[in-house]
Amino acid sequence: MNSTHVLLVRFAALTLVCLALIPNVEGAAQGDAIVRIVPSKSKIWRGQTTTVDVQVEQISGLYGIELHLRFDPTVLQVVDAFPDAEGVQVEPGAFPKPDFVVQNKVDNTAGTIDYAATQIPPTLPAKGAGTALRVTLVARRAQETTIEFRQFLLADNAGRNIPA
Repeated sequence: MNSTHVLLVRFAALTLVCLALIPNVEGAAQGDAIVRIVPSKSKIWRGQTTTVDVQVEQISGLYGIELHLRFDPTVLQVVDAFPDAEGVQVEPGAFPKPDFVVQNKVDNTAGTIDYAATQIPPTLPAKGAGTALRVTLVARRAQETTIEFRQFLLADNAGRNIPA
């Protein structure tokens, strides 16, 4: 075996070892983007606030996003990110760049968050990972609760769904 073959065999072996070390994310098909709430757990007492981010990971070609979340309004309330504007709103993230915010509405009585934003040309589609949305919450009482996705949609610049 010549030195070129030895190098190719070593390179192939090293590549297989590196691929074996890449973590497998449960609940996502190979190649699908991931949408998650970070941190996944937080502990606050009555009257205290915490901030959670909706993050998008492992994506390319992201141009628009639509998120619908729910929370228990007897336990949590969303703190208005823009108190000078009408209604209660959350803080847009930078992923994708929110050139045009289509919807930003919180209903603290129903316990819902509805948010949609898109980029506008010539902005290039987002890729990689980033924060789509930031939500500041205040605890109304001490009780374990969750914030859940009702629905979400990720889209490319042609409006096609990106699997997540």
